[in-house]
Amino acid sequence: MKEQERPTLTLRRKVPSEKPATATEHNPPRADTTPVVTRKKTVVVNASGSPQPAWKVKKQAMEEQAKADRAAAKAARRAEKLRLRAEQEAQEKAARQAEKQKAVQPTFINIMPLADAVAVVHHCWPALVVDGVPQLLPIHAREMMAADIRARGLDISMKKLKRCLSAITRSEMYLQSMVEGAWRVSLAGEPVAQVSASEAEYAVKRIAQERGRNQRRQAYEERQTAAALAGG
Repeated sequence: MKEQERPTLTLRRKVPSEKPATATEHNPPRADTTPVVTRKKTVVVNASGSPQPAWKVKKQAMEEQAKADRAAAKAARRAEKLRLRAEQEAQEKAARQAEKQKAVQPTFINIMPLADAVAVVHHCWPALVVDGVPQLLPIHAREMMAADIRARGLDISMKKLKRCLSAITRSEMYLQSMVEGAWRVSLAGEPVAQVSASEAEYAVKRIAQERGRNQRRQAYEERQTAAALAGG
């Protein structure tokens, strides 16, 4: 007797197919097989003129209303932004106009009194003042005086010297003496150069400028005094 072959163990198992056999012309359906019924999906297109469902009409109305609300909100934000910008520009323009219309306080040079300036110059350089009248200074007089101050150790600062010379050369008495042919003198009182025609013409213009400046300053001080009295 032939020995029976022992079965071989394996993890691969053949699963019987559960797919039902398809009925064909040569393979008619079996009586015990459940027939498969399929349904064909039919899409119905809404014909023009036919009424739409109420839910669809309501949905479209809500979407249109939401779109209109968003457009209105956007237009309102834009209008508000333009309004704020216009207000800001108007305020800036008004501020600039007010700044322009605001009276600018004039500034005047604080000049040393002529008598004090003449006294300082006469103390340091007596030859430059004759009978209380300052003589015409030489060209580059300030540099000469500064060097003389350092050489002799005079007790006068450069700032004070500058104020003295400014008060003297701006005075009408000094400018009137600057006529063509008049002599300028050195620190020792010796004639060094004559006044030219252009310098004499400049002196005439400077007199007019100083008179105008003095008039403006006097008018300003009078207005300040009147305002102080009115406020008091």
